[in-house]
Amino acid sequence: MASSHGPIRESSIRDFEFLRSESTTIDAALDELDDEEDDFYHEVHEDDSVDSDIDVFGRSSDVSAGSSGDWSMPPPPPSLASSSVSEASSMTQTNPKKTIANSISGLSIRSKAKKALGLGGKEDDGLILHAQIVSDDYKDAKNCHSNGLLKNRRPMPIARASDFFNSLEYTGGKWIHRGPLNGWPGLRDMEVVSVTGKVKVMVSRTFKVKRYWSEDTHKGTRPGLPSGIKSVRVTLQLPKYTARGWTPESPGYVWWFDSLNEKVGHGTDIAKWFEENEKTEGPCVAKKIHHFAHRYARKKESTKDKLTYHGAIMIEWNHGKYCSVLELAYHNGVGGWGGRCNWHEDSLNTDPGPKLLQCLPVYMIAPYKTYRAELRCHDIPAKNLKEFLQYVERHEDGKGGEGDKRFLDFHLIESEDATFVYKRKADIATIICNYIRSNNEYHEESRNCQTFAADTFRMLTGKHTKPYHTVCQLLYAFHPEWFLYEPND
Repeated sequence: MASSHGPIRESSIRDFEFLRSESTTIDAALDELDDEEDDFYHEVHEDDSVDSDIDVFGRSSDVSAGSSGDWSMPPPPPSLASSSVSEASSMTQTNPKKTIANSISGLSIRSKAKKALGLGGKEDDGLILHAQIVSDDYKDAKNCHSNGLLKNRRPMPIARASDFFNSLEYTGGKWIHRGPLNGWPGLRDMEVVSVTGKVKVMVSRTFKVKRYWSEDTHKGTRPGLPSGIKSVRVTLQLPKYTARGWTPESPGYVWWFDSLNEKVGHGTDIAKWFEENEKTEGPCVAKKIHHFAHRYARKKESTKDKLTYHGAIMIEWNHGKYCSVLELAYHNGVGGWGGRCNWHEDSLNTDPGPKLLQCLPVYMIAPYKTYRAELRCHDIPAKNLKEFLQYVERHEDGKGGEGDKRFLDFHLIESEDATFVYKRKADIATIICNYIRSNNEYHEESRNCQTFAADTFRMLTGKHTKPYHTVCQLLYAFHPEWFLYEPND
């Protein structure tokens, strides 16, 4: 993680321009960047799927990565976790492609490079993802069961060529895969953008990306697996509304889990839901706001783990029936990690799974994105701060509690009365929905759980505060406008 925007941004541009000089088109250069991302994405998550050995945080037991930290967030790739601050700040040009893979902001390099060069955001037309399409005789222990069937819900979706390409529909001048894909119910109605693969360059003994099919140059021609090729990567784009939310009628990547009544709402519909509740249950008004941070309990901590803190907000309400935890995290990080969440006792339940996972709409169960953010809000049984701290202590490593270990080095940073004029639950749902609609990017160094926690605490209490960790404080800027104004989606 760098201590300023400068080194990361300048290196991103240099690396992109290097790749662009080696490619014939901008799209080919972007494919190179994507390829680097996918390489270490697979290295981290090759064994991390919902049907593999996953711990309470939704991570494979053999992955010792820096956790959700911004130092926050559930876990960045090991290549990021093992990078030190000095390594991130001293990026060199000796091997630009390797620099990308090792960059502390690696998974956001592609979007940064595009913005820096004025290329615009292709995801404004819908979220983009990649899938691996393999030959029908493909067999690999990482992605296949012993009977040869492909494992479901891989971090990068995988499918056999006949199943994928034969199911495409040509409509409106586009090839569409209706889904679901690789067992992910949230992957539906996806446009095929391109089909690419790695080709070995004999002279230099390196690999380059070859574009076999593109929607721009092969209109009307059905994409397929090229002859003699065992595996390709397809770029897919979800419907345009996914740039703003899970559904077109309720924009905003924020969800709220009422664990007491086992119900999940998302987007702008959350405020409407709470307005209706007030008609029968009376007003729900924020009374006290608590700002806290913690590390994640691990079997073995790396150097970066010891610097990695997750920041969040806890709200006490006037009725005293329950409290709520508000946090920013990876996009689809819960649906894409088997419903695991630290704030609910049943997080380890595997049959039939945590209640949160059972309550999530199917379109929220999809692979996570580490360069996009979502807001997660949890109504929890704790009725006050004392009960909340008891829950934390029960699951805090080193405290001797009977619960599974989830937290380490917990800090209650500050507590203040809620003094914001609009502090009903419906009002808070509205302003945080505005917040994520204004900017749903995630950056480990500057846009993360700690910055959200600081922003929200200051907004609701009026007290000047900063993110917990010093590194995040260096880049922090308060953004009240993200709360107060409804974006023009």
